[in-house]
Amino acid sequence: MKGFLLVAAAFALSSGAVDAAYLVSGTGSGSTYKTGYAPAVVEAISPATEAVFFGEVEDRDGKGTVSNLEVCAAETEDLCFGIGQGDVVAGSPQVASGDVCIIRSDLEAEYAFAFVDNSQLQDYADLRANWERGRITFYTSETSSGSLATLENLREAAGFDPGTAKIETLPDWDAVIQKVASDPRAVGFTVRYADPTGFLSELVDDHGFTVLGVAERAMRRLSHADGSPVYTVSLDVPYDTKGILGAGGMSTTPSLGAPVVLFGNCPDKLGDFAADAGDAHDAIRQLPASAFDVKLGWMADLQSKIADQSQQMGGDEAWAWAEDMATRTGDLIE
Repeated sequence: MKGFLLVAAAFALSSGAVDAAYLVSGTGSGSTYKTGYAPAVVEAISPATEAVFFGEVEDRDGKGTVSNLEVCAAETEDLCFGIGQGDVVAGSPQVASGDVCIIRSDLEAEYAFAFVDNSQLQDYADLRANWERGRITFYTSETSSGSLATLENLREAAGFDPGTAKIETLPDWDAVIQKVASDPRAVGFTVRYADPTGFLSELVDDHGFTVLGVAERAMRRLSHADGSPVYTVSLDVPYDTKGILGAGGMSTTPSLGAPVVLFGNCPDKLGDFAADAGDAHDAIRQLPASAFDVKLGWMADLQSKIADQSQQMGGDEAWAWAEDMATRTGDLIE
């Protein structure tokens, strides 16, 4: 019997078994995909992968939503998982082609933030007016392909000419910060978890930048195949603490939000392992949403929940803010 079991195990390992399961997330300490989402996702889904091939999930560096989609779409030997912005994943060619399957679309939301070092730019109405006329340029990091995609969606929704309303990428977030600090016509842009104790807080406290929310009213019309909205607006997205341990409250801004999505290479891309991969996906779909709560400390978690509650309660009132930003005449910088 013992010999039979060893032979059976060897056969199982040689007939369609994968060698690894991995998650592509983000890169560096400035990435909430790497520091916040990835630890929660790896912990939550590893039992499902261990059940089908005896291995836990490895977290690998990624360059954001678009890059993560490309990595999983190209994977045909191992079990690949990725995280990314719901707005970008839902409309991606990788999902449309059947190379990538959405496993969960209910991870905690990310929000869009602009940051400036120019007192003339006070809100998105000002940004909008100057961007449309080519008086400012938006900058984002090459390590955050999802931020770039959302920024392009924002420009398209506004109806701005790409030749005038410019977007440029720089090698990393440090380079974006340096550009904003040195050029009053430079606007940084990031889509990330609303953590008032991390990157966003550093923009305010360490660099003296102003953080602004963004949203285009036309984005309200966009929806997923199941009818759920791609974007929502929250009126109170936290980005900085006021005083020690936030005792003085939180700095917040209205802004655009979208849930983060967990996806993977579709099971039928894995040959003989397709059924087992499908079982792993199904097991992950059955997990409670709380299993994926971002791990960035109690204060960040608390403030994200406040932002989510605002998002759920905002409705027409929240989108009215986006309407106001689109119709009000913003001040042009000198």
